[in-house]
Amino acid sequence: FTVNLSVLLHIGEIGDSKFGSDQVAGRDGNHIEGLAVTVAPAVTDLNVEYMAHIRNMGDTAWTPGGSFCGTRGQALALEGFAIRLTGAAASAYSIQYECSTGTGGDGSFCGTRGMAKSITWLKVWVVKRP
Repeated sequence: FTVNLSVLLHIGEIGDSKFGSDQVAGRDGNHIEGLAVTVAPAVTDLNVEYMAHIRNMGDTAWTPGGSFCGTRGQALALEGFAIRLTGAAASAYSIQYECSTGTGGDGSFCGTRGMAKSITWLKVWVVKRP
């Protein structure tokens, strides 16, 4: 059984762009300012939530799946983020991700904090646990 994700990114100088699971989302040379991730199509009792570190603002609170996290049109780049699965079915899956400045998974932080290293691309996917 495959869990698909819909990833919306707000990319500096480009605007909103949508990507799917396991796709490299973003574009080298343009920083990501915000994101929204959704389990799509929906899976019973499985959701996501995420947080981000925004340049000059710091860490956001954990944001529920489908809600936008970050900024639009303020030239404030994401420097890092974390994503975790929630819901009764979450223990059956693992969420993994990588970005232009690091790797992570299952709620661990991916990227940097306060180093002015913008994320220019990311990739997110879900795998079933053995």
